[in-house]
Amino acid sequence: MWNKNYKIILFLLLAIVSAGLYNMKFLNTKDKPLKVWMRFKPSSSDPLKYDLSVHHVTMRSVFASLVSLYENGRIAPQIASSWMDKDDKRTWDLKLNTSWTFSNGEKISPEEVLKSFKRVVLVKNKTDSNSGFLEYLKDFKKLNSLDDNIEGIKIINDHIVFNFIKPMPDFLEKVSFGLYSIVHSSQYDTEGKWIDNKKAISSGLYEISQWDKDNFELELRSDLNFIANASELIKHIVFNFSLDPVEVLKNDIILRERFNYLTDDSDWHYASTMEDSNIIYVKVMKWDDPKSLLSSKNTRKILRSLFYKNLENSGYKPIRSFFPLSIKGISEISDNNSLPVFSYESKKFTMPPFFAPLKSTKNKDKKELGEIYKLGFESFCNEIHAVPNYENYPDNEQDEKRIFEMQFLGTGINIYSPIEDVKFMFLSKHGIQLPDTSGEIVKVLGNNEVDLQLINEYLWDQAVIWPIRHYSQGFWVKKNSEVDLSRINLAMNPIDFQFLSWK
Repeated sequence: MWNKNYKIILFLLLAIVSAGLYNMKFLNTKDKPLKVWMRFKPSSSDPLKYDLSVHHVTMRSVFASLVSLYENGRIAPQIASSWMDKDDKRTWDLKLNTSWTFSNGEKISPEEVLKSFKRVVLVKNKTDSNSGFLEYLKDFKKLNSLDDNIEGIKIINDHIVFNFIKPMPDFLEKVSFGLYSIVHSSQYDTEGKWIDNKKAISSGLYEISQWDKDNFELELRSDLNFIANASELIKHIVFNFSLDPVEVLKNDIILRERFNYLTDDSDWHYASTMEDSNIIYVKVMKWDDPKSLLSSKNTRKILRSLFYKNLENSGYKPIRSFFPLSIKGISEISDNNSLPVFSYESKKFTMPPFFAPLKSTKNKDKKELGEIYKLGFESFCNEIHAVPNYENYPDNEQDEKRIFEMQFLGTGINIYSPIEDVKFMFLSKHGIQLPDTSGEIVKVLGNNEVDLQLINEYLWDQAVIWPIRHYSQGFWVKKNSEVDLSRINLAMNPIDFQFLSWK
């Protein structure tokens, strides 16, 4: 009898321990932090700084938009619960979810939503900045104060209504961009200026739990009673900015382009489905300085040809088109410049330092693109009898034109609907502010039918922007990380973490 009872007790103990271990595994999986690597650290919580991708990535889940494109298969409601259009899509009427709150507990009222948009309009008016979107609101230019009201944007009960002077068929896609996310009115002053770059009263599902010199972390808000599936979401997101390849590979997600020598296909999966919509280019910084040799278009063309030649000798063939070739009607432009002997008067040729290469020990003998660019730049300087010089970025962005001869820069474009993005690049003070030395490009952008290849050719002829390559900037996921990607729109960049979960 005792032996039988002993076996029963032992069986029950084993069952209890097994159940405990199972539950512990489940809890550990659900509660563990999602570890995300990216190269750069954020410096501002202001959505108007979203032209820098690091801010878009880190703040996309902190500030909510009216709607979101980041869920797979649909335009997802956020602060707007439903919408309708009228008058051939000139009017968009969005019903607001009045149960949605800021992280400080305050309701996101229609008045707060209106103020958030008025702030963007005010700043754009004060800086004469156009983006191909809000400047088409009725009476856009008449809003010169947060107290002003215009016909173009107003609230009616719990609805916000946008009235445009022309049809806006892609309104929902545009308004989902993080630049138009909803922010609390205490975060900006009466002129629309952001008050504290390190403060964020969240309107999204995550809030910043840590932000210092080396750390940036997000925590799922604890007051999400207006979200049905809050218990299923990842609770803690830890960003890692290490440049040690060993540390980088310890993360669950790596924000990095498709081409790289860091990740191994046996351990990592490139999850993004984005086309080559990102652009790497050189910008000549002193093109408008009459004291600089670079103010001469002919000199810039000669230097571009020499620079391309040295890049090719170093192992990379630059593409001769600013716009990605995946855009309909875009093609490369022939480089017919001769390569005369040229001297830059033995001066320093200064640019920011190149990124430290990141590659695994398996690929240590292969050159990363940053290494190739650096080798090409230094060979180019040697050929023109200039001294290659590297300087860190100044605190004041305006000083960059004084310090650097040229910079390697990057941007992205919607290859399926590129026109408004191109307008943003040239006309907005909150975009990459591409130069137009002759005014010809701005004229083309004012036409009813915008010829992108013609703009491509004008950019090439002006020789201030030297295109280098196009690529897909997305994210890699560790195969054994148990990250569930089924809800996320893999064609979008960056990630909105509310659409990720653990398996």
